[in-house]
Amino acid sequence: MLNKTAVTVFSTLLVAGMLTVAVVPADAKNYTRAEKKEFKHWLRAQNHDWRRWMHEQKYEWWKWVHEQKHSFYQGEWDRDAKFAFPGSDNGYPDPGTGGTTDPGTTGEPPANESKPRFEVLVEYNNLAVRDNESGLIWEKSPNTGTINFYGAWMQCARRDLHMQMGWRLPATAELTSLMDGMNSDTQQDLLLPDGHPFVGIFTAPGMGYWSATQSKNPNGVNVTPLAVYFSKSSANGNLANTVGQLAYANSVNAGVWCVKGGLIGPSVTD
Repeated sequence: MLNKTAVTVFSTLLVAGMLTVAVVPADAKNYTRAEKKEFKHWLRAQNHDWRRWMHEQKYEWWKWVHEQKHSFYQGEWDRDAKFAFPGSDNGYPDPGTGGTTDPGTTGEPPANESKPRFEVLVEYNNLAVRDNESGLIWEKSPNTGTINFYGAWMQCARRDLHMQMGWRLPATAELTSLMDGMNSDTQQDLLLPDGHPFVGIFTAPGMGYWSATQSKNPNGVNVTPLAVYFSKSSANGNLANTVGQLAYANSVNAGVWCVKGGLIGPSVTD
């Protein structure tokens, strides 16, 4: 037989359970799969926007620190001036609570100051890079192996980078847009801009990356896919040498460097 304490506990739990059921909407189980999917996409979009905002705040803070350091080494720093971070009254970064800005004697940063060309994206767990010149998003570190053309196309189609898909094989023009024949990067021997953030790019001659672009014969029939080489040795002083033709054969392999965004690139049937 239950004692008084046990009955009290049981009654309390029963009432709590009934209240929990009562607050659940009567049609909670009637939401369609499409509605649930739409809700999940909305949550993901909010998370994406928040991460992008945080990345922008971090960029602004580091830019401000760099400006102060530059002013100091150029002899423009005034120890009696107040060097307040924008949006702050006390000289410390303010996470969005507002406040007046006192830039001291250095003035505001130039209005035409632009972001760096390449940005490592925190929303991709620092595994992807946005090229602010083209707007394209690239893998920061492509796979180090090689594969045939159709395998490369499928690899990008199935690419899942930090739980985000939508990748594709880049067009030849998109790959060559990353090239910089005037760089001074003698350490890595790459035709990429100085200070680029990419890792593991092929430097050996003859080691290139598949593009989705394919050459055609006079009848308009696809003949061979094109590959792009980033090694200075492959260019041999002529950037035209960085684009070459490879066969469709299963035994012919090249690297895969997936891209996202921009116009949808050509498919294997174009």
